[in-house]
Amino acid sequence: LENGSVKYAGEIGDVVEQYISLSDCDLSMRKRTWDVNENLPACITGIEILVEGKNDMQMIDMTDKIRIGVDYFVKDDLVGSNLSFVLIKDGVWLFMTWDIDDNPELFVCRRSGHHRTEFCMPYGVLKPGIYDTIIAIGQPKKGGIDRKESALQFEINNVLTEGSYKSFTRNGI
Repeated sequence: LENGSVKYAGEIGDVVEQYISLSDCDLSMRKRTWDVNENLPACITGIEILVEGKNDMQMIDMTDKIRIGVDYFVKDDLVGSNLSFVLIKDGVWLFMTWDIDDNPELFVCRRSGHHRTEFCMPYGVLKPGIYDTIIAIGQPKKGGIDRKESALQFEINNVLTEGSYKSFTRNGI
């Protein structure tokens, strides 16, 4: 089912295979790169999920410490810019942050060359599910320079935490 209508019909195994083969996101991919666009004053060249103590083949657990590394290129020194990161789950923007939150000097002047910034995901807040990201670099009141929609998708699992959730009532409520 998709939006209340049947997308695929048939034997369960065939339907699952068809659905998986047509999926446009590879949840096992932890890094994505783009070529430098010399026509832009700045451009995003990569995004990577970094999970403390794990390699790329291990599942991401909801108890893991996760960072998102973003690589970008600045053609000439750039004044008054920021790089933003958006985390999305089920189409809902969970939060947005900027690299200048931790390093306000970058807003004053971003030097030409290749750079990397990292965003730490809130620990213990992200629940199991599939997440999507948007990354962008731009200048407030001037507009965006480069933007990557669905820059990288990843899945968080519940491997290490007991899965039985308890329910409580208060005096019959």
